[in-house]
Amino acid sequence: MEDLLLFAITMATLGQIVLCIPLLLADAKQRQSRLPLTVYFFASAVLATGPAIYLLLPAWYSLYIAAVFPAWFLLGPSFYLYVQALTSSTPWKMQGKHLIHVIPAGFGLAITMLVLTLTPEQRQGIFIDGAEADSGLPLLTVISIFLSLLVWIIQSIFYVTRIMICLSRYRKQLKNLFANNDNRELGWLYALLILVVSTWIFSLLAMMSDLALENTLTSRLEAILSLVLVWSLAYLGLRQKPGFEGRYGDSQVLEINPLDDKEAAHNAGHTKKMNETGDSQAVSTEAGSIETEQEETGNSKKYQRSALSEEQALRIAEKINTVMAQEQLYLDSTLSLNKLAQHLAISPNYISQTLNETLDSTFFDFINQWRIKSAKPMIIENKANVLTIALEVGFNARSSFYKAFKKETGMTPGDFRKSHAAGTCELVD
Repeated sequence: MEDLLLFAITMATLGQIVLCIPLLLADAKQRQSRLPLTVYFFASAVLATGPAIYLLLPAWYSLYIAAVFPAWFLLGPSFYLYVQALTSSTPWKMQGKHLIHVIPAGFGLAITMLVLTLTPEQRQGIFIDGAEADSGLPLLTVISIFLSLLVWIIQSIFYVTRIMICLSRYRKQLKNLFANNDNRELGWLYALLILVVSTWIFSLLAMMSDLALENTLTSRLEAILSLVLVWSLAYLGLRQKPGFEGRYGDSQVLEINPLDDKEAAHNAGHTKKMNETGDSQAVSTEAGSIETEQEETGNSKKYQRSALSEEQALRIAEKINTVMAQEQLYLDSTLSLNKLAQHLAISPNYISQTLNETLDSTFFDFINQWRIKSAKPMIIENKANVLTIALEVGFNARSSFYKAFKKETGMTPGDFRKSHAAGTCELVD
């Protein structure tokens, strides 16, 4: 009965993968960014097939084990490249440089070839009967397999760390570029990463229990986790678009509107110099430029080659605050750094630097501060519900409004209204 249950879970997982892969590749515009996820599903399908082969084709099971090693080593790289594709500041494409991530799979393929050199009787003895391999090729094979497990653990830790760093940098980019990040934050990837790691751990335990002939609880848990993971990735992967899609073509460096003749001449000269020397701030895309800045460790280092003086930054800060107060640009829910830069005719880099250094804020936090300031009188008046107020001042969702409001005031909108009504809270300009 337990084998039948495991078989049913396995077939459900494989069915999800078979249905999902054509859908992932159907959209030509997103085919490249979804290609790593497709590879991940292929590798998962190979690993998930084990119980079905064991039940339906037991004589082939020892041969099947040889195929799992390359698939194992494809899991980490393919998932990492998928995250990279979702967070890339330029249209992501599979390139030659990405082939370095396939090298561990080559090691897995070597293990496969080693297993295939064993006779059917030797494979049966090692993988099915649990016979000891005490010399020759069988011993070398067993040692190589356990060595591959160690390499896979190290590889998995490496890629999980890389994914966390990638997502962290991506969120910092978003805060410097957009005022609303509700559909771009990829928060689901953090939760999914925990599920991925859990599935990998149980896959490892299931493999080790296979070798030890104690394939009981771990195989069932691994199969269930795989089913949940595949379903989640299929559902969310088909819905999620790359975070910067639709903004790949935005120009980062705009013509500076003269603040005065002297400053205009200085900026024009510096812009020309940047174009000639390929300065890191003159990259072609808005997101790509901010990403370059984020890779520096501190503000002074980040903007050390900037031509923006302290006096110019103060004047830009004044212009930004003036346009927010008079024209209320923050009410636009689609407001971005590039939109503000175009409105002011000032370089997005200079605006970002001014916000970070002079106003000690990010674009995201700065705009939300203005939105919260605008929302406070409405909350006190109590003439509309929270969602209506949130949408009116530029937020896209109630949850993001609550989060920003609590960050700015230290209390929820309801608590703010009550405390003001009780006379314990003054409205801060």
